[in-house]
Formats: sequence, structure tokens, C-alpha cells
Amino acid sequence: MTPKAAATVPYIEEHPYFKHQQLIVLRNKGIDPESIDAYIGTGGYQAAAKALLDMTPKDIIDQVQISGLRGRGGGGFPTGQKLALPAKLKATSSTCSAMPTRATRRFHGPQCA
Repeated sequence: MTPKAAATVPYIEEHPYFKHQQLIVLRNKGIDPESIDAYIGTGGYQAAAKALLDMTPKDIIDQVQISGLRGRGGGGFPTGQKLALPAKLKATSSTCSAMPTRATRRFHGPQCA
């Protein structure tokens, strides 16, 4: 881009299309991407701190399910369901069937014999 052309291109805040819009994705534009202190200064890691210090694993899974977050694969599998699956499997595999079959013994191990 020539210096003359660069001088005529407005900043995003000055462009008529963006002038009256509220920035959401770009609200932290202008911080140094290589400075962790700059990221923390804009509220970075607050959600991670809350999850680690104030929430139980079930609370975190519930929050992810409420968010509607989905996987990036072709099926778009709900991430909340994916996170909840190990807890459900643990609950069902810890109790063996009253009448174990060969398949349940193979899946659950010899404790279900």
C-alpha cells in the first residue's frame, strides 16, 4: 500500500460502517499479543480462575452445556455431552449387573463375574 493510500484509509473507529457498532470480538484490539501481563490486564484468565477455584466439575460441565458449545468436526457433537460422558460411564460401570453376561464381564472386567 502506498503512503498516500494508507493516509486515506480510516481507522476502524472512524469508518462509517463501524462507527456506531459495539465491538465484541475486537474489543481488546491494540493489546500486545506477546505480553501475558497485557492479557491479564484485560481480564484474561478470569474464567479459568473461576473454574479452578470456585466451581465443581459438574458446575463446569453444566456451564458448557448451557453455552451450547459444539465440536468442530463434521457432526458438531455437543461438547457438554462429551464432557459429561465419562461421569455417566463411571456411574454405570461401577455397578455390575445382577445377572452378568459374557459381554458385561468383558466390558467391566472380572469383578462382574
